Amino acid sequence: MTRDPDPANESEPELGSGAVAKQLFPAGLADGRSFVNRETEYQRLMDDIVAGRNAWFDCPPRYGVSTLIERARKDLRPWREPRITSSDCRLNAVHDSRSFCDAMLECVGQLASQVIGRPNVMEEKVARLFAGVDKDIYLDEKHLQTISFDAGDDPLATLNSVARELETLAAESGCRTVFIVHDMQQLFALRQQETILNMIRNMIEFSPSATWLVHGNNHNAMQRLFQTGEAPLQGCCRRFSLRPINASVYSQYLADAAQTRWRCYIGRKATAMILTLTDRHPLWFNELCRRLWSSDLPPVIQDVVNEWGDLVRQNRHITSREMERLSPNQRAVLRCLAQTPTDQPRAKAFVRRTRVSSASVGQAVRILEEQDLIKADPDGRWMVSDPVMQWSLHPRTDIVDEIYEVGTDIRW
Repeated sequence: MTRDPDPANESEPELGSGAVAKQLFPAGLADGRSFVNRETEYQRLMDDIVAGRNAWFDCPPRYGVSTLIERARKDLRPWREPRITSSDCRLNAVHDSRSFCDAMLECVGQLASQVIGRPNVMEEKVARLFAGVDKDIYLDEKHLQTISFDAGDDPLATLNSVARELETLAAESGCRTVFIVHDMQQLFALRQQETILNMIRNMIEFSPSATWLVHGNNHNAMQRLFQTGEAPLQGCCRRFSLRPINASVYSQYLADAAQTRWRCYIGRKATAMILTLTDRHPLWFNELCRRLWSSDLPPVIQDVVNEWGDLVRQNRHITSREMERLSPNQRAVLRCLAQTPTDQPRAKAFVRRTRVSSASVGQAVRILEEQDLIKADPDGRWMVSDPVMQWSLHPRTDIVDEIYEVGTDIRW
């Protein structure tokens, strides 16, 4: 996972078609040279998978976890010792214990089919496995023969039985199974969450041939599951932290990308503005740069500001949707934090601006943090987490003015 230092040597699509912009700043999973500054995390993840070290991802939503996992899965395919099998378990539609078991059983079925080998997924062979569990064979979305399990009258018992037999099969085959669990935060909404979390803990602890990679779209919820004092899954998985990509690395990538697109560099102010407006958030960084790099001319600082304004306006529905879920007090606190980040939200001056009580401000801050709408920066100041939401609620024209006032916009 290294960035090509000489992008001019790469074959490129025709300039002006937008293909270069999409290649350099993809809308979906990053790959190739667009997979930037994650070499340390990538190598650690590869080592964790092979060694059987379970991990939960500690990072804000939409921070490139899926890209990192998919890159590791792709590069692990040639491995044979141990043989690696992997499958996704998506919990986004889970609403009770049975639907959770259905999602997990689908994942176990995929893994079991890979462990025994797809050519061996035939009725007479599968019938001898997983005794006492109703099963069938179907073609999955890739048209591969796959085992499916019926959860039966006692879904949790069925899942426990099938998971233990999968562990036995994997151990006998010298195979490592990788459970990739998405949307783990959904379990907090379930009435049977304690029972389900105990089941997950048992599956993790009694599966030495398995590696579990767990992530969710709520940073705070993941910490409450794995890290806080009474976290139900504490100790089951190691913390895998993803932080913002280094500013100097992003700056160099933009310089190389400009050489690829226009055979010139972009100004330092334009680069600084891109990094500042997007807060180096991978999603919004790629979205903004894909628009800028689709132009026939390299961007100057005002182009960056204008394009960012359009991006924010086109994504106001994200802010509106989140605001609809909040109480009036929570909306007031969120808007004031967008206007003035503070490390003392219950101080008199801030409380006066919100026009709600000090106790209500404290409660609102706690709920907004739980919903990943605000975060504390390294100095302890509470601020809006998402840069697009920040600009939807209150444009940070002060930071724009600061960059405008810094020297000349020379090109590198």
